[in-house]
Amino acid sequence: MNPITKVTIILFLFILSSCITQFVPKTNEDKELIVVEGLITDQPGINTIKLSKSLPLGTTNLPNPATGCTVTVSDDLGNKFSLRETDPGTYVTDPDVFQGTVGRQYTLHISTNYAFYNHSYE
Repeated sequence: MNPITKVTIILFLFILSSCITQFVPKTNEDKELIVVEGLITDQPGINTIKLSKSLPLGTTNLPNPATGCTVTVSDDLGNKFSLRETDPGTYVTDPDVFQGTVGRQYTLHISTNYAFYNHSYE
């Protein structure tokens, strides 16, 4: 076996046997934020907004749904549409009452019973 091959094999074995240490940085992040996932379209049908609470960095738990929130969508004409919670953290529009219109501007309003969060998104 040639010397370069031996060195390559030794380096490869050394890399494979190296220890891996988990690194979880210390941060001053907010411990709990609301995560908003959704899309409002001009297509017929239900529009869905999913709300969950963030998890601290380094955790591997499943998402924690944000339940009991009041979620509304308002448009630039002053109309306001309420969403209802169908599953924990899942809020939907009534397709008979709301459908987005191209060219309009919409604002998502989320009110929670969580002391850390009460915000609107545009």
